[in-house]
Amino acid sequence: MFNVRVVGTIAKNSRTIDFQYYFTDFTTTGSTGASTMPITTKGNIPQSWPAGARYTRGGNLPGTKTFTQLKALRAFHQTVNAAAGQGSGSTLDSLFAVYEPAISYTPPAGWTLSGARGGKLFMLAPRWEAASYLANSTGGGNPAKKGAATFSYLTTLTLSAKQGAEERAEAQHIRQASLVPQDTKPYMSAKKVPGQKAADPLHRTVSARRIDDNRRVADALHGSSPPRTVSPREVGDQSPW
Repeated sequence: MFNVRVVGTIAKNSRTIDFQYYFTDFTTTGSTGASTMPITTKGNIPQSWPAGARYTRGGNLPGTKTFTQLKALRAFHQTVNAAAGQGSGSTLDSLFAVYEPAISYTPPAGWTLSGARGGKLFMLAPRWEAASYLANSTGGGNPAKKGAATFSYLTTLTLSAKQGAEERAEAQHIRQASLVPQDTKPYMSAKKVPGQKAADPLHRTVSARRIDDNRRVADALHGSSPPRTVSPREVGDQSPW
């Protein structure tokens, strides 16, 4: 047996993702031919949106090494870069992909193996964007380097509406907005709240004009202070750029 772990990291304002492969816990029991068993490591990208995107690979992914060689070497990495200009949307230039580390092995000469001979570790979800509000929106003068990479993951926030829960009022408000949005203030019979269905998700707002317009309407309804201009990060841009 042996274990493989893959960790993806991205430098600030970079379009290059570095996938570190760690091979550990090499163990054999009894008399086997494991020491010369060939093990193949791949970093596959089986799907991209839009389809047909091209990637530049780097690093020192081992390809095929024996059990003994991997046990001695232990760590490798592969870099993946997607140049700007391949994504969708005229302002975002968004490119999504699936990255799947895969391990396979074959029995050495004179030996046999039963059962599966490898598999896909898991799926990582890299994303690239080149929106104008990003810190690296110009690419330092190189159009191919505009924007940055990140990972498309959602962090689930669990809220409780139980008596005594600190977030009870927030949970009750979200529940009401999801189930009976027309009863939230101000009343509107045809009100719809984004996020109720997967087909109608919430979107981050990065337009300063739209932010101010939204705040102006809210202030007029509730008698608050006049609107102010805020940065995209203040309105929920949770990306790491």
